[in-house]
Amino acid sequence: MPATYSPIATSTASGSTSTVTFSSIPSTYTDLIVIVQYQGTANSGVWLQYNNDTGTNYSITNLIGSFGGATVSYTNPNQPYVWADTYYTGTGTVLTDRAIAKAHIMNYSNTTTFKSTLCRSDDVRTTAADAGTVYLGVSLWRNTSAITRVDVLSSGGNFVAGSTITIYGIKAA
Repeated sequence: MPATYSPIATSTASGSTSTVTFSSIPSTYTDLIVIVQYQGTANSGVWLQYNNDTGTNYSITNLIGSFGGATVSYTNPNQPYVWADTYYTGTGTVLTDRAIAKAHIMNYSNTTTFKSTLCRSDDVRTTAADAGTVYLGVSLWRNTSAITRVDVLSSGGNFVAGSTITIYGIKAA
């Protein structure tokens, strides 16, 4: 990791779980980075929620490209979460397909602005018939509160044991 990244916390799933919570996040950094290296038990992706806000206060715009397939875009101004990854197992084997998602949460401790998140991910597949996807997304959490809690959710099924989620703080350069 770059020298400006400071690890805040890491969680490694020891059994199937659908939510990992990072709470009491200090306000001493400029931005947050969430990196999720995971496998899912079903067709699933990664969602983020801030400060336990489950209301439709998130706006999202996504671009999804399937290797050898179509490109899809999606916009929704009233979601209950941030999409950090769109992971569909398709014809691949769930227990061997892997995905990596990275979310960059900007100005998370600022109390005068809404919070923007940039996300990108790729899914590594094990069969030629299911070559995987690349995902880019931008989200806006329409709330001026400082983010002190991040919930990382599996959008379907659970995170398989060994899945790792790490949250970093970015120090001012």
